[in-house]
Amino acid sequence: MASADQADTALARATRQVEQACDLLVAATPEAMAQSPAVLAEAVSELRDLRQRTGPFRGPEARSLRNAVLKARRLLEQAARFHARWQAILAAMSVGYNAQGNAAEIPSRKRTFWEG
Repeated sequence: MASADQADTALARATRQVEQACDLLVAATPEAMAQSPAVLAEAVSELRDLRQRTGPFRGPEARSLRNAVLKARRLLEQAARFHARWQAILAAMSVGYNAQGNAAEIPSRKRTFWEG
């Protein structure tokens, strides 16, 4: 079982990682957007390991982490809304409108992700 100091240090490190991911999301460059999931995944992995060793998180470090995670959530939701709006604009410009007056759906929205 990890000591309270080790847990606080690990929570502080995870908080910094989540805050770094938030900074990347705010920057919103293609490179930053591509890097933020890896930073968040690293924080999640570290927190998962820590939670198995220590149990539930409590105290000021846990509250700081929670605030950072909520900020990341809001930023990710905003990014998703931004993307959805641009998809609608692209559909309207490319395909036109449907009978109900809404932007028509783009025929193929599938994505392929390759990692080498």
